[in-house]
Amino acid sequence: MELIESISRSNGSSRMARLTVTLISERSNWVSVSKPLANQLFDLNILPVVLQIRVLDGAGLPSKQPQHTHHVAWTGDTIHFPGVGAHGRSGGGGGGGTLGVPSTLAAALGLRAGTQVQAAPLLDVPPATSVEVEPVGESDWEVVEANAGFLEDQLLG
Repeated sequence: MELIESISRSNGSSRMARLTVTLISERSNWVSVSKPLANQLFDLNILPVVLQIRVLDGAGLPSKQPQHTHHVAWTGDTIHFPGVGAHGRSGGGGGGGTLGVPSTLAAALGLRAGTQVQAAPLLDVPPATSVEVEPVGESDWEVVEANAGFLEDQLLG
């Protein structure tokens, strides 16, 4: 509770949780957190929760490189055992201080297994009113055209 209380008092600019990145095999863009942090985040009564994560340098301090600050979303999943998916599918023990990041998302963000990060919820993130997605190249358009019905169901349904 200490993490959330300190963040709430300072609007997110105070103490952050120190976590170790673990790659998970989920097919989503949602991160998972260890049970102690999940309990604190659930107390916020907001889902999804946007987390700001900052990569720590070799001295354990937040990197000042802009590409080392990321924003990810958490929807309530806990990581139960480092190196496996969330939702408790593989059982296992603790995982305290762990941030489970889907492998594909981690690759896109340049995060590797074992990376030390600081994480804090951002409490004043307004909901998006619109989202625009456009295929980049010809092969992207071909995939969209071949799967138009599926994409429409997933994005609008």
